[in-house]
Amino acid sequence: MKLLSKKSEHENPRDNPFEPSTRCRGKGLESRDCGKLREETRKLGHNYGAGGLIGRISLDLLFTDERCVIIRDIKPKTPHHFLAVSKAHINKPTDLTAADIPLLIDMEKTGREYLRAELKAKGQADTVEDMLRVGFHWPPLVTVNHLHMHIIYPISELGFFSRHLTFRPGKVFRPTSEVIEELRKDANIPDPLRVQENPAKDDEPEALPAHAVAN
Repeated sequence: MKLLSKKSEHENPRDNPFEPSTRCRGKGLESRDCGKLREETRKLGHNYGAGGLIGRISLDLLFTDERCVIIRDIKPKTPHHFLAVSKAHINKPTDLTAADIPLLIDMEKTGREYLRAELKAKGQADTVEDMLRVGFHWPPLVTVNHLHMHIIYPISELGFFSRHLTFRPGKVFRPTSEVIEELRKDANIPDPLRVQENPAKDDEPEALPAHAVAN
């Protein structure tokens, strides 16, 4: 994923779909691509009343796929603070159901991939998992009524208030992994990773060989 140089500004950006843009200001992305991103956010704002979220950050559009849009937070708390915004309208995280698990997985995957691309573009090391926080604000701290996931990195640079209150995992901020796990439990859906690690065994215990039975 190499950055477009000044000499190659007009090369096809689709060669690298996660190429970090320069906020759709004519560098690194062709005008038609910026237009497409803006159209995606206009649809979100007009169709779902998310204009407060989208309108404030319309110049910081970064990436779009089938299920979500990646934008930069208007008030970043760390050097890399993105929002993965669902294209499907879901009012708030407490409205999620098990049917939304694929959406949440895609939102996190897309956010992580964009973060890695931006780190690489800036010559920084790959993501350190312990320094990454991905999740949702929980009512009553939800101020925008449209589902958006925070991708925050590195958390070592969070300020005191953010570290200990607004982005501290707990009642007001829920990590995506915990949200998905709770949705699975509520719907009695097994975690596919745990199923692979613990394959089902026959109910009947395996018979011991005769020589292994003590007299």
